Amino acid sequence: MIRRTTALVAAGALVAAGLSLAVQAPATAAAAWTAVPVPVGTDRKIVSAEIRAFGPDAALIYALTQPTICFECTSKFQTFQWTGSVWSELATPAIKANGRPIYAAASLDDQWTFAPTGTDFTFAAYHWNGSTWTAHSTPGMKFQPAAAEVEGPDDVWIAGDDRAGGDINAAVAHWDGVSWKITRLPAGVNRGGAGTIHKISDTEIWTAGTGYPASDTFRMSAARFNGVSWSVVAMPDGDGRGNQVTGTSDDLWITGSRFPKGASSCGITLHATGSGFTRAPDICGTTVDGGVWSAEVVKFGADWYAGLRPRWSSDRIPGGALYRWGGSAWQSIAGPYPTTTDVEDLAAIPGGGSWLLAEGRDAAGKLTGPHLWRSAGAPS
Repeated sequence: MIRRTTALVAAGALVAAGLSLAVQAPATAAAAWTAVPVPVGTDRKIVSAEIRAFGPDAALIYALTQPTICFECTSKFQTFQWTGSVWSELATPAIKANGRPIYAAASLDDQWTFAPTGTDFTFAAYHWNGSTWTAHSTPGMKFQPAAAEVEGPDDVWIAGDDRAGGDINAAVAHWDGVSWKITRLPAGVNRGGAGTIHKISDTEIWTAGTGYPASDTFRMSAARFNGVSWSVVAMPDGDGRGNQVTGTSDDLWITGSRFPKGASSCGITLHATGSGFTRAPDICGTTVDGGVWSAEVVKFGADWYAGLRPRWSSDRIPGGALYRWGGSAWQSIAGPYPTTTDVEDLAAIPGGGSWLLAEGRDAAGKLTGPHLWRSAGAPS
C-alpha cells in the first residue's frame, strides 16, 4: 500500500476540493488491470479510502462514504474485507470521534481503530481479533492520533499529539499488549510534526510530519527512535509538508508536498540510502492547471512507485499521477487509463500483484472514475 499508517482525509475538505469518489465500473481498461467493484451501494459514494493488502486472498479497504446525492451529507466510515472473490462489509465500532478515526492492521484478524473523543480528546482504541471488537482504551488518556502502524497484537505504534493538560505536543503512543505509553518527541518536532510512523526494527522507528520553524513557513520534520530515545533528524533545506515515511534502513523514503506562493504545488520525495536524506526531483503541476496535493510511494519487488493526488479533482498533473523511480528521476507510467490523474491509494499484494484506487481520463480527455483496479503484477 502507499502507506501502512492510515489517516482518512476529512469529508468536508475533500468535498470542497471536488474529490468525492464513487467506485464504479469503467468503460474500458488496460489489459494488465481488472476493475473490481466495491459494494458501497448505489446510493453512496467513497469520499476517501485506503487499502491494506496481506495476500492474494486477504485485503481491507477503509472508506469514508457519503450519499451519492445529498444536501446535508451524512458521512460514515466503512470497512470492506476481501477474501479472494468479492468485497464484503465488516462492522466497525461506533465511535463518537472528535476528528477522524485512524485505522491500521497487521492482518484480517489483527485490526485496530483509534480516535479522539469529546472536547478533551479522550483517546479511544478498539481491536478486532477476527470475530469481535474489544476496547483497549486507557481512562484519562488524552491523545489525538494521526497515523498508526501495527506489528502485532502486542506491538502497536501511533503518531499524533499528546493533549494532556490542555497542551498540544507531538508524541508517539505505544501498545505493548497490556497498556499504552505516550512519549513526547523532542522540542524540535512541533505539534502536528508526528503525522506518520514506520517501524523498521526495535531499534529503528521513524516518524515524520510538518514543522513550523517560523511564522508562515513550514518544512518537513522527522524523528528517529533508536530503541532508547527519540532524536530529531535533519531534513534537506526547502519548504514542504511531510505525510509518509516508509522503506528500510538503507532504502528509506519520506514524502509530502509543497505549496509555494505564486507557483504550482509539487509532490516531494526525500530518499536515504544509509546516510542522510537527499531530495529527488519534485513532481509539480502547472500554474494554469493546478498542482499536486500529496505524493506517496510504495515498493513492488525492487522498484519504487509514486502515486499523486491533485490539489483539485480537475487539475492536470503533467505526466499523470502514477510514476516509477528510475534511480535519479521519476518516470511517468499510464496505469489503467490513457492518463491516470488521481491515485487515491496503491497497495502491493504480498506474493505478487497490486491494488489501485484511482481516477483517470479516457482517450477523449474526459475524467472518469474513480475505480478500484487489480493487477497481477506491478503497476504499468
